[in-house]
Amino acid sequence: MNASPLLHAVCLAGGLAQCRLGGCVLERPTRAALCTSFGLLLAAELLFGLRPLFGINASAVGRLLMVAGFAYGCRAFAVRAFADVEALLRGMLREREEHLAAQNARLSAQSAAVVRLSGDRSLNEGDLDDALARIAETAVPVLEAHRAAVWLFSPDRETLACRGAFVAAPGAPAVCDTLRVADHGVFLHALENRRVCTSRDAGADPCFGPAVAAVLGQDRPVSFMAAGVRLGGALAGLCCVARMETGHAWHVDQEMFLGTLADLTALALESHDRMRDQRARRESEERLNALIEAIPDHVCIKDDQGRWLVANRARLLDFGLEGVDYVGRTDAELAHLQKPGGCEMDLSLVTDALARRVGHLEYCLANTYPGGDGKAYDVVKKALAGPDGRLKGLMVLGRDVTTYRAALDELRAAMARRKHDQEALAARQVEIEALNRGLEHRVAEAVEESRRKDLLLLHQSRLAAMGEMIGNIAHQWRQPLNALSLLVANLAWDAKNGPVSEAETDLMYRQCHDILNAMSRTIDDFRNFFKPDKQVEAFDVGDTVREALRLVEASLKTHRIEVELDLPECPPVLGYRGEYSQVILNLLANARDAVQGTRGRGGRIRVSAACRDGHVDVHVEDDGGGMSQEVARHLFEPYYSTKPQDKGTGLGLYMSRQIIEGHMMGKILAENTETGAVFTVSVPVAPPGDAASREEA
Repeated sequence: MNASPLLHAVCLAGGLAQCRLGGCVLERPTRAALCTSFGLLLAAELLFGLRPLFGINASAVGRLLMVAGFAYGCRAFAVRAFADVEALLRGMLREREEHLAAQNARLSAQSAAVVRLSGDRSLNEGDLDDALARIAETAVPVLEAHRAAVWLFSPDRETLACRGAFVAAPGAPAVCDTLRVADHGVFLHALENRRVCTSRDAGADPCFGPAVAAVLGQDRPVSFMAAGVRLGGALAGLCCVARMETGHAWHVDQEMFLGTLADLTALALESHDRMRDQRARRESEERLNALIEAIPDHVCIKDDQGRWLVANRARLLDFGLEGVDYVGRTDAELAHLQKPGGCEMDLSLVTDALARRVGHLEYCLANTYPGGDGKAYDVVKKALAGPDGRLKGLMVLGRDVTTYRAALDELRAAMARRKHDQEALAARQVEIEALNRGLEHRVAEAVEESRRKDLLLLHQSRLAAMGEMIGNIAHQWRQPLNALSLLVANLAWDAKNGPVSEAETDLMYRQCHDILNAMSRTIDDFRNFFKPDKQVEAFDVGDTVREALRLVEASLKTHRIEVELDLPECPPVLGYRGEYSQVILNLLANARDAVQGTRGRGGRIRVSAACRDGHVDVHVEDDGGGMSQEVARHLFEPYYSTKPQDKGTGLGLYMSRQIIEGHMMGKILAENTETGAVFTVSVPVAPPGDAASREEA
């Protein structure tokens, strides 16, 4: 204690002044202790100053006072230190209470949200979209976020689709629809290894940055938190929330709540799948029940105790149980509830036991009713076993085969009758074969006779045409013979009356020679006309018509019949040229006779040709008055003619039809006009290749 008590008092006063100047408020005990310590130290300093007056006693009392002052000073500082510690502890306790209060408020809100979501109808009924939307809507206020979204993997796990989104902040951007999994492998890998991932600045985080930028569409300051949705241990999606600011600290209870929302999302997925499976199972059961009801056969399923579980309407009707509550009852119990006329159940107990023992049983059941009628059933019983091999029930199928058996009996009787008929038919077949052999001989004779008749008709037709031609030759030669006779008479006259000059003799010779050449050409024309055709050829119809017309030209002139020709150039046709000429000549002769028979002398015949629809048509029209309906009906029949017997055979038009329709695949038609009749001969045009090749030949 070398220091002066006054110095210590000054120090205490300085400390007290510093506390005052520093704004510290000293409690009353502290102030009292400091004042007491200051007073004791001043008293000790005073006694030390008066020590020469009082001696040793003053010095001892001064030291006691100094020690007491120091003690009160230390007490004041100790009280102050304890007060600061107390204030610090009180502040920490207050902050902890505020933190716990906020945490309790968050936990209460979280618990209420979980309870609300757990009882939500959409979550329990499998409405996935509504459940996910409610989860996202709940996450925003409870987690104090600006936006929330739920993402689920596609079935191929190549994309993440946003199935529920909620945006609270007006300026927050909309959520994009899909994310490619391949672009965010780091982020998804982090979620597979951790339950919840958080970031105060997601834009700068290499793990969260690409995913957040893709979701928001641009770089923004974001505090981000995400939790994985797991089904069966595999990541099925994620729940994420974000605040549109950086530096936000996510609390542990918020992380746990987001994990709970992820679990609720998984629960919604499971509920959705379960409800979907239930709907599918219910629909399948409805279809199965409808199918069972629609089956006309008996269907019944029993449990391992023989109690009926399922039976369709067909079985209930045949067993007389329609309207009876059969479920859970055995055959013995249902036998007392049967209506009259139902199938007997006495055999069911035996056959059921046998089917359970052997596993599969088939038999036929005949049921006879009191009225004498009966039915037959084919019955199949199959034991139903569970996965463990234990018997679970019995399936019974029955088919009414009464009609089938009756039909089978009828079929057997019909087959017996058929066998008998076949034997009779075989015997009859032998007789028919014997008759056929004789018939073939008679048919051959008839065909040969018909061929001879056709040849005879053709020969008669040619003879008639030859007779016609002889008449035409007579007409053709009458004028040349008259001219030749006059020339010979003139030559004889000149020889009798004087010498004949050489020039006059040469002139008469040339005239006679020209007449004889003309008559020779006439013979050639008629000879070529009757020359038989040996092969099919392409020929011009106009030229053929003109050649035929030259043969009857003299006869037509004799009867003063005018001929009008309209023969434009037409494609060639394919056939027998001579036969075609014979047809045209026959039509011209008939037209001449018709005109001559009506008018006597004078008249008109018009011959025209046209090409249409791949055919060349030749029309021979006259003004001979036409023909009656009776004549038109028999026109093309053999031996039918309106001419006198010595002038017509009735074969011309018949043979013309045989030639045109049988040999040239054409048509010959006849019809009346206002003044007469017109005959049309239509034959197909020759194919281009055949026509060209025959023209070159």
